[in-house]
Amino acid sequence: DYDFISLNSVRYNGETATTMPDVMVGDLEIRFTSDGSVTKKGFTVRWRCGDEIQQPPTDGATPVNTAAPVDAAAPVDTAPDAPPADFEEPADEWNGTGEGPVRGTIDYPEGGRNYRNNEDVSFTIECNKQLMLVWELVDVETDFDFISLNGVWYNGKTATTMPDVMVGDLEIRFTSDGSITKKGFTVRWSCADGPATTN
Repeated sequence: DYDFISLNSVRYNGETATTMPDVMVGDLEIRFTSDGSVTKKGFTVRWRCGDEIQQPPTDGATPVNTAAPVDAAAPVDTAPDAPPADFEEPADEWNGTGEGPVRGTIDYPEGGRNYRNNEDVSFTIECNKQLMLVWELVDVETDFDFISLNGVWYNGKTATTMPDVMVGDLEIRFTSDGSITKKGFTVRWSCADGPATTN
């Protein structure tokens, strides 16, 4: 809770280090900060730049899918492991009020339908401290449709690396290209130190 490693502005500490992603898309800025007491060994990371894929939009433009269509009848299971057992009943001392954390769900698109082509939508969760995430569904097209968490982009290939613990406000942005649609995503969230709201 006092010394932090930031990956493209997403902060991690000793408690949340196990949720740090092992696959990312695009440039990466690593920033380390420490407070005025207690020092430790720091960190070591080995990195490799892999195959080039189409980059997510940076100026509102929507990428065009030039790859051959994939077999929509053979979806890849990118669902994360079962949510932690304590998600429904986290410790009341999280916010010190005895009232427990504030929770919510973002289900996009609603109603179980597929998302549409050429979408660009955003959701904001305002949270003062620790934010827990349970990704119940992540079904987006690999390399062409993207979910951004505070500017860190994920797709069907990298969805299993999406974090389940973050610190502070979270902006979720979803973009799709002009072909092949899937089910989208569902995430349950819990703010440890309310109040919290979604937009």
